[in-house]
Amino acid sequence: MPQLKRKSVRQTNNTMNRRAIIWALFLLGMWAIPASAQYAPSESEIQVAKLPLPTELREGAGIISWNYVGNITRYRSSTNGMSCNLDDPSDEVVNIKCYNDQFWEIIARYREIGQTVPSRAERDSILTADITAGRLLLPEVPTAGYRILDLESSMISIDGQKAPTARKWQSIHFPFRTAEEMGLPTGEEKNADGMESYVPFIMSSGTWWSHVMLVHETFDD
Repeated sequence: MPQLKRKSVRQTNNTMNRRAIIWALFLLGMWAIPASAQYAPSESEIQVAKLPLPTELREGAGIISWNYVGNITRYRSSTNGMSCNLDDPSDEVVNIKCYNDQFWEIIARYREIGQTVPSRAERDSILTADITAGRLLLPEVPTAGYRILDLESSMISIDGQKAPTARKWQSIHFPFRTAEEMGLPTGEEKNADGMESYVPFIMSSGTWWSHVMLVHETFDD
């Protein structure tokens, strides 16, 4: 069975801590692999990078990596407007994402700003100013994001074998729209037993990163 990597299992039951780690990974760029013009990803790495996508979108998806200052290296061009990042085989986190090509540029600029601006509020302000001034162009329509994340994983492989701790979700990005405008809550709903109800909700309402989260009870939902 072709495998991308094997990893040590780390235990955690605290959902809030996990979400904090997820956001910290985004802000600090801890999942980026060093981009190199000489590096050529294997076919297995490419197939794993596309796993977050629905099957019908995988063939046309591009493949990228990006470094810690926001520079994107493209290994395969996209024919459907979506590109996926290569996972970093050197760490213990499975973190693969697919976004609209134009939206990748926005995310990369945010990472670039983060190299010199420690405050999240200041980073958001600078990025918003770039967008307002036309230095960055948002997609003209809402766009989708797809992600697989596993902070405790033992394995992910191209034939669909996944660790039971892996999480998969999708996002629909509506920059600067608010939860109130879209009639959605701003956090995950809970059932009577305290478990997630998996109702769509808004993250980062009213900001450039505003998006609807579509989470699933199990990986294969």
